[in-house]
Amino acid sequence: MNKKFLSAILFGALMVSSTGTFVSCKDYDDDIDNLQGQIDGVKSQIAALESKINEGKWITSVTSSADGLTITMSDGQTFNITNGKNGTNGTNGTEWTISEDGFWVCNGEKTDVKAVGKDGDKGETGEAGQQEVKFENGKWYLWNGTEFVEFKGGEATTGNVPFYYTDPNDQNYAVLVVFDENGQNKKEIRLPLNEGLAEIMILDNTRYMYINYHRYNGTDKWNGAKPLPAKGEYLITQPTKSFLIQVTPANYDLSTLDLKLVNTKGEEAPVVLGKPAPFVGDLSVQPRAVSTSGIFEVTVDSKDFSAETIQAWEDNFRNKGLSLVANESVRSTYSASLWITKIDNVPTIYWDNRYFDNNNIEHINGYGQNLNEGNEIIVAPQYKYLSNNTQSYFYSADQYVYDAFVTMAASSKADSIKAGVSVDGTKITAQNACNLTVVVNYVNAMGQVKKAENVEVRFYDGYIAPEIEDFALAATTHQTVTDANKQTQLVDFSAYFTKYANDEASRILWNADAQLVQSGQVEIDGTIYSNIQATWEHENEYGDIVTSPVYDLVKSISFSDKNGNIVTNDKVTHLNIAFTKNYGSTIALEKGKVTVYATVRMKQADGYYAPVQTIAIPVTLKNPTAADIAASYAFNPAYFKDNTLTILDATTVKVSDYVTKGTLKFDAEMKYDDKSISVNADGNVTLLDTKNMGKSYTISGVQTEVLGRRFDISFAVKFASSKTYELVVPKALSVACEGANEIKVKYGDLVKNDGFTYNYKLTNFAGVLIEANQITSLKFFADADCTKSMTALNITPDNNKNLTIKSTGDKIANDITVTVYAQFVVGTETIVKSFNVTVTGAL
Repeated sequence: MNKKFLSAILFGALMVSSTGTFVSCKDYDDDIDNLQGQIDGVKSQIAALESKINEGKWITSVTSSADGLTITMSDGQTFNITNGKNGTNGTNGTEWTISEDGFWVCNGEKTDVKAVGKDGDKGETGEAGQQEVKFENGKWYLWNGTEFVEFKGGEATTGNVPFYYTDPNDQNYAVLVVFDENGQNKKEIRLPLNEGLAEIMILDNTRYMYINYHRYNGTDKWNGAKPLPAKGEYLITQPTKSFLIQVTPANYDLSTLDLKLVNTKGEEAPVVLGKPAPFVGDLSVQPRAVSTSGIFEVTVDSKDFSAETIQAWEDNFRNKGLSLVANESVRSTYSASLWITKIDNVPTIYWDNRYFDNNNIEHINGYGQNLNEGNEIIVAPQYKYLSNNTQSYFYSADQYVYDAFVTMAASSKADSIKAGVSVDGTKITAQNACNLTVVVNYVNAMGQVKKAENVEVRFYDGYIAPEIEDFALAATTHQTVTDANKQTQLVDFSAYFTKYANDEASRILWNADAQLVQSGQVEIDGTIYSNIQATWEHENEYGDIVTSPVYDLVKSISFSDKNGNIVTNDKVTHLNIAFTKNYGSTIALEKGKVTVYATVRMKQADGYYAPVQTIAIPVTLKNPTAADIAASYAFNPAYFKDNTLTILDATTVKVSDYVTKGTLKFDAEMKYDDKSISVNADGNVTLLDTKNMGKSYTISGVQTEVLGRRFDISFAVKFASSKTYELVVPKALSVACEGANEIKVKYGDLVKNDGFTYNYKLTNFAGVLIEANQITSLKFFADADCTKSMTALNITPDNNKNLTIKSTGDKIANDITVTVYAQFVVGTETIVKSFNVTVTGAL
């Protein structure tokens, strides 16, 4: 009987239409006598069931009936149970079972309270010890191992409706809780669910058990499932992982048994036994630890392995028979044996598939498996054995391997992913055909970490190519540049990997199989275009939005890293678009939507490539920067300053005569002051009134060519007289009244100072410096007519350029400002300019 059966029981009020209800397998006459006064009219029915159970019968099934439940006993007799007070009101009872993971379940509703169980004295009456579930004052309470906690779920019930719960201490039993018709005088009765364990035996083919040991002295590192022991501790290898037992009855639940192996003295063998598990059937749907055949598997492991363990085995267990003990009354014969062996050397271990034919010729094959017969391969160790006549045989080497796991060789990672291969230790499973090379990593019985390279594994069957679809990356903006070496754009490819290679496995597959090509097809308004690089959606001359194919925009597209370096495999993070020089000639920058297309194709298992996958990359091509536009043309610097072209002693100019770089176009729509100047398509500019000499006029809409495209620029034109000069002198020139201090003033650019205190310069109309060697005379006066000599200051020029300024020595009380008139002679021209010098007084 199993918990599935118990889950079907919904006890009603304890009324039996033909015979009986539940009692325990022990004598419950006292219980029945007590119940006689509490539950009217059911003594005879209880006695009938009790009689059956005392005969060794047990419950085998419960099924729903029209008025309640039908209980079938092991001898086939049935009892009908109806619910409600006096069997009339149809009130359902409540079932309490235990889920697969050990939680209480109420009428199919799983709770969050674990059925931990607590041992109690069941006594001679067979009553349960610690109650696990109780119903008081209209509420349910569950024992959580420490205290009762209220459960607020479940259906409402009345006090006279009995309920049952599975005994968490021993699921071979359930506990029935009954009341009188008024919900008082609760009584708990323990119910058997099978006939009890009668016999246990170890099957002959598994009664010999082996454990190997070696004192570990190595320091190797290991990343397998089983960690290596510490230096000096014992390393255990177990050829015997489990053994098989058979029990009678077959349906007995072994989950609560504490099995142990003992010798004839009752001494327990130095091993740890696991809980018995059914040898056949899907464990995931077994509600109790029962086996339809009565055969169970018991795991065995070493226990506290030490020198004392070895000595105890030598003294008490070597060559001694062992018995498997289930309880005080049930044990197996002393037919089992335990062999503990010290390992001092390990033979050569082979991880490929070796065998000898009838001619004693050694063959080495890779592991192979037809997928039609199963998709699993176990890579197993072997060792060579030489018989007395020197013939070689290969045997399992499990006893010489402590731990092992398989990894894919780098060359097979992509194929393993395509074929749906998974690895668990040394077990390899596949969904599609593949030829693989694997590496076996293992630790032998002496603790030595080893590696077997190039082990071949083959699965035979068809291959299903991965499906891909077209993909669009996020929009990107490219700043066009005039440097042809920098006419490239990096595009983040991470969104693609998120969809198609978002984990290590799929990325490995992509790395191995992806190829970037320029051979895709794009459909535009129903027409298929092949090998196009981009499309341009824009407004045509009629104002309609059209999409045009573009063939001269992209030179190449490459896989790259984030820095634009061309890379492959797992270093790929971006696409690097290299544009043709000056971005071709088709697209007007910043006018319309540009989409660049990359195409990826994936290699299939047969070595051929699947159809291409189109990657759409929306790109905004921005105009070149103002700096790049400005760098496309230049004027003669002797006449051009502060974006103004100055023309001397004339009222008309052909601008192109002053352009030293690039070509300016005047044939587009221009804007300027047409009342003061005129500009024609040849770039001729004329001043319309001479009274405006010296004034600047801006002309916009002139065009220069950058990247093969025209861009508007603007500049000013000024017509001026060549007689215009400017003297620039620092405003802070200052000397002491007694001549104790002097000022050194250097001629030249104001931004330089080669040891002189100040700098000054003389420039022409265009701000161009008059070189010192062009000045043939420099004198200083106290008046603008240059007739009155200086009296307060003594100014001495050095080669008509550098000045030394100091006072004449007359002492004054207060600061005074002296205006100095400088007379320059440049060629045949005489220029007079003034500047101020402060003479500081004594006060």
